Amino acid sequence: MTGQPDDPKTPDIAALWRDQPTETPPMTLEQIHARGFQDRVRRRNTVEYVACGIVVATFSYYVLWLPDPVLKLASSFVALGAVFVAWQLHRRASARTAPTLHALDFHRAELVRQHEALGKAWAWYLAPFVPGLGLFVARLLANPAPPGARALLLGSTLLYGVVWFWNNRRARRRLATQIAEIDALRRD
Repeated sequence: MTGQPDDPKTPDIAALWRDQPTETPPMTLEQIHARGFQDRVRRRNTVEYVACGIVVATFSYYVLWLPDPVLKLASSFVALGAVFVAWQLHRRASARTAPTLHALDFHRAELVRQHEALGKAWAWYLAPFVPGLGLFVARLLANPAPPGARALLLGSTLLYGVVWFWNNRRARRRLATQIAEIDALRRD
């Protein structure tokens, strides 16, 4: 009977399908890592942009409705600080499209870029809020406040600073480890 797999004249359909040329080469592990990292950066930045939008909306509302001119000024500083942070986040640490070639070099460069952005985050992420929040704190300290309000304000500010510092250092260490792993791959 002709057409049976044992017949030498019959082509192996599975082999023909498997061996046919593809339009695009399969992704390498480096390309998968680079794209996954960019997806995480994109998600992180989306959360940050939404948070900045909420801060801008909230403190713009305060500018309109708070009666105290110092608190209005403080609110405008905080809103402008959030706009500045969003712009800096986009400028310094936005996601980029992972290339199809030289993905390992691209991934390493992106890890370095994110590491450097985190290293200077105190200047572009925290410092823009200092004028506005400083005015809020000064106003609260100058006026009679409910019992415990000052302690709550100072405690929450300290807690925010410690948590931010700890998270930032942890993220920078993780990025430095990944950079070192790529460098070790290159040496081998």
